[in-house]
Formats: sequence, C-alpha cells, structure tokens
Amino acid sequence: MSADKIDAITNVLQGLSLKSAQEICQITMAHTKSLIPKDIRMTRMMLGGSIPGLAVLDTDIDFYVMPQVLRDWVKLNDKYFLSTTIPFKLVPRGLLLDGPPGVGKSMAARALAKHWEVPCSGSTLPQR
Repeated sequence: MSADKIDAITNVLQGLSLKSAQEICQITMAHTKSLIPKDIRMTRMMLGGSIPGLAVLDTDIDFYVMPQVLRDWVKLNDKYFLSTTIPFKLVPRGLLLDGPPGVGKSMAARALAKHWEVPCSGSTLPQR
C-alpha cells in the first residue's frame, strides 16, 4: 500500500481509538471488499452514532445545477476537502449553509456531498 493511500486512510480515521479504527476498517472490508477513504467515511458515518440535531441526508439527486457562485467556491476550496497533502489542521470538519427556507441549502449540501463522495448530515433543529 502506498504512503499516500495510508495517509488518506489515516486522515479518515483521525480521532478514533485504535480498536475503533480497526473495527471500522474490518466492517468496511467486509461490506465493500475494498479499503478506500470514501468507503471508510461512509462506514464511519453509518456506525458513528447519532448526534442530536443531525440527520443523514440522501445524496442521490436526479438533477441539480450548482449556482455559479457555489461552483466557483468549490473550485477554489476542493483541495482542502479532498487533498491528502493538506495539513490535517486545515482540513474542514464540515460546512455550514445558512439562509431562509426554500433557497436550496439542503440541495446544495447534497450536491457537494455527492461531488466529494462523502456522507451528508443536515440539521433537524426546528425552525424559529
């Protein structure tokens, strides 16, 4: 296994105990027959336990055209979400989308998650 692949897997498992990291890898291997960061993230998200106020969103979307401002932002910031060479301290832990109901926050989140091939969680907090 290459050093780059090991670094990518290590980044995905960051913050887990050695036992938990081993279990996540074993479950991923049993489920997908591979050990790639995308699959490890998905397994970790499914088994990570529920966080109050968050719900996993389905990223299967039939059609969505990203607004130009979002496409520009993704082009500028992709490296921070995807690169294995970026220092761990600079890797974002998430993304906050804010705005009134109906402007496309959830759809944008789903599109970004699909683009980055990561699970997506959205707030389930009640509207004020």
